[in-house]
Amino acid sequence: MTRLSFKGFLASIWGHLFLGALLLPQFLFADPGDGGGPATGGSGILQNPIKATNIQSLLGLIMDIISILILPFAIFFLVRTGFFFATAGGNEEKIKRAKMDFLYVVAGLAIILGAQLIGAILQNTLNALK
Repeated sequence: MTRLSFKGFLASIWGHLFLGALLLPQFLFADPGDGGGPATGGSGILQNPIKATNIQSLLGLIMDIISILILPFAIFFLVRTGFFFATAGGNEEKIKRAKMDFLYVVAGLAIILGAQLIGAILQNTLNALK
């Protein structure tokens, strides 16, 4: 049995997620055969499960979800960077890596927050023009 590297492990995970994303609609939209009519308790009308009624609210919901998912990762990487700083012990190479990691975390958070800010500004501008 061969040992899987970290990059191979991540590639395997992403591959399984991609394959699952391709196969999931087949299970979700499978016809149970009963037609979904009034006799089976269904109305026969497809209801929209998303609360968004237009593209603006849909993009707002997507950005909210992305923000909620990114925040725990950002906190984890900030703690990890602090651990790298604490364990560097004067080693310039480790300090340099910790500084770069901190820069990447702050830049990623700035991009996410900047995107939300730009989205809010555009939405308010478009609503004011109506």
